[in-house]
Parts: sequence; C-alpha cells; structure tokens
Amino acid sequence: MRNGSEQACQLLDGALDQLQDVWMFEEIASGGLRFATKAVEVNQWLIKNQEFAKGPPIVRREDADERAESQARWAKAEEKKEFPYLHGLLCIRIWAILDGVVDDLVALMLAEPTQCPGQEVVGRIKVPLVDFTAASAEQKSAIALQEYKRLLSAPLKPGLGRFETMLAPLGLGGAVDDLVRRTLLECSQARHVLVHRGGISDQRLVELCPWMNLKVGDPVEINHQQSTSFQVAADCYIYELDRRCRAHYSLPPNKWMEERLLEGPELLRSLRDAVKPPLQHTDIPPSEPSNLF
Repeated sequence: MRNGSEQACQLLDGALDQLQDVWMFEEIASGGLRFATKAVEVNQWLIKNQEFAKGPPIVRREDADERAESQARWAKAEEKKEFPYLHGLLCIRIWAILDGVVDDLVALMLAEPTQCPGQEVVGRIKVPLVDFTAASAEQKSAIALQEYKRLLSAPLKPGLGRFETMLAPLGLGGAVDDLVRRTLLECSQARHVLVHRGGISDQRLVELCPWMNLKVGDPVEINHQQSTSFQVAADCYIYELDRRCRAHYSLPPNKWMEERLLEGPELLRSLRDAVKPPLQHTDIPPSEPSNLF
C-alpha cells in the first residue's frame, strides 16, 4: 500500500495533468470554433468534393446550407466576444479540478487522524454509527469528509477560503499570493453563476469581485484572458499545495514546481496588464483577505 506522502503527491500530479488537458482542449476547441465561422464555405467545398467528406453522403443541399449558415452565424457571434461559451465551460472545469483534488487531500489526511495537528477539530467529527460501520471504505471516507466540511462551514466560504478552512487544521494551511487568491475567487464566483444562475450576475459576485465591473443581472461572459488567468492561478495553487505536502511529510522540495510557483504571479500580472491598465491597490477590497480565510 502506498503511504500518505506518495498518495498526496500522486493526487497533485494528477490535478496538474487535468489542468494540462484544459490547456490542450482550449487550444483545439478555439481553433475548431474559428474554423466553424467558415462553415458555409466548408460546406460548399464538401458538396463539390464529396469523396473527401466523412460520414453519409450530402444529398440535401438546402438542409446542409441552412445548418452551415446557422453554425457560422453562432460561431461568428461567439468569436466577436472571444468565445465566452467555451471559456465559461473551462472556468467550470478548472474549479472542479481544484475542488476535487482538495477533497481528495482532505479525505487522505482524515484517514490518518492521529497524524493531523488539528486534533480538536478532527475529534469533533460525529457520524451515525450504524451507517458508518455498514459503509465501504470509500463510503466511510466520503461520510467523514462531508461531516468535516459541515463542522467548518467550508462550503459557505468564498474562493479559496473553502479549501484553506479545511486544510489548515490538517497541517496543510499556508499563505497564497494575493493575485492568485483573487483570480481564483473570480473563477469560483463566475463558476457559481454559470452553473446556478444561468450565467447572470448575482449580488454575491458583484460584491466579492467588484473589479469585474458587473451589475446584478448582467451576463457573465468569460473571455480568453480570464480563462487563461484562471488556468495559471490554478496551476500556482497546485504548486503551493505540493510545497505544503512536501513540508508536511518531510520530503525534499520539487524545484521545478517551486520555480513555477514564483513565476506564476508575474505571469498573471502580465496577462492582466496586457488588456487593461494596472490595478490600483484600491481595486482590491481591504477586507478581502480576512473574508477568505
């Protein structure tokens, strides 16, 4: 059986692999969407050269033309706004990856409660005895995780606060770069309204992310710069979690990840400054850090 340190490192490596898949998917999908803006021209070429077309023969010219026109119209409208539908999906996926790996790390630590510094918190976990004893190992882990979240009110915390609240009692807490934290707060709140509010801004997003310049009721449309920033910030957070896990298990640092961790915030700043003037310190609410942790 693998020990805790091996499992923790493997979990984080897996999360980085998933984030790399997000980068690849964005590149392929955005290219495909740009190609779709030429759907009418492509369809006309396929009709003339059906031997090169994949799938059933194109026999109804009027149907194919109508579908191609519809696809091109939608793709062109998306292109003008930097493909917000695609980047909204990426936002949702990025946050899901972070949510999943933190849950897995916490469940791993709870499986060895005597190794957790926060004995007082972990010791308060109470579950129904009958349900727990009858559960499988995987089910027991899920039951303990949900009760631990409930005790700490973790789901109610915004942004990285939901993760850091759970990690700190387990000896995996620590500092996060302000811009990384702010970027992932934006990702989490955008993800929330995309999933639960039909993509329409709510009061919570407007108050927590004033730099987005949205009003309640405005549509949330994620652009390429935003989703790229979300991906860079998510990478940085995984690097930070790897650093903490290695310290917790007394493992040597991963020099490559530590270098990327130092470079990440600067890359985020360059992405931000490339599309709008540098933020002033007043753009970040003074109360934000204390609200998040």
